[in-house]
Amino acid sequence: MAANGLQTWIDAGLTLTASTFSCSDTFGRCILAEAMLTATGLPGVKQMEWRELETFSFGDSPDLADELAGLVLAGVKRATCWAASDGLLTDVGKRMVMLSGSRRPLAVLETIELSQRRFNEVDAAFAYEEGEGDRTLAFWQSAHRAYFGRRDQFEENMLLYCERFRLVELVEEPDNGCTRR
Repeated sequence: MAANGLQTWIDAGLTLTASTFSCSDTFGRCILAEAMLTATGLPGVKQMEWRELETFSFGDSPDLADELAGLVLAGVKRATCWAASDGLLTDVGKRMVMLSGSRRPLAVLETIELSQRRFNEVDAAFAYEEGEGDRTLAFWQSAHRAYFGRRDQFEENMLLYCERFRLVELVEEPDNGCTRR
C-alpha cells in the first residue's frame, strides 16, 4: 500500500491487520480475507466481512447488470425498484454485495430508504436517482415498461418497491490487482 494511502487509513482511525499487501490500483486498496480493516477508536463502527453478505445483480441480463453496476460505481445510480409481486428483497440498513454480469463481487450497498408506490406514481426525483439514460421520468418510464414487460409483470398501476441505497465499500478480489508480498 502506498505510504499516503496508509496514512489515510491511519488518519481515519483504521489499522491494517495481518500481512502486508501491495496493490496495483491507483487507490492502493485491497480488501482481502487475510488483510482485514479493523476500526479503532471509532464508536459504533464494526468490521465488515463482505463475503458473508447476500449477493445480487441489477437487471435481467449480464449486459444490463454490468451497465447498471457501472452507474453505481460512477456515483450516478443511487436508487432502484422492483415489482412488489417479487416480494420484499431488502430492509433499511441491510447491506448486500452487488455483482457484475459475470457474477464478480464489485461493491457493498446499503439500503437507506424503502417505500412502495405504483408505477404511474414514480416521480422525476426518483427517476433521476435511478441514474439511467438521460435521467428523466420519460426515459425511466420507457426503460421500466420494457424491463417489466420482458418479465410479463408490467401494468401501468403495478405496485413497486422503490429503494434508495448508498455505496458502502468497493470489493476487490485477490486476483484483481492485489498481490501478497
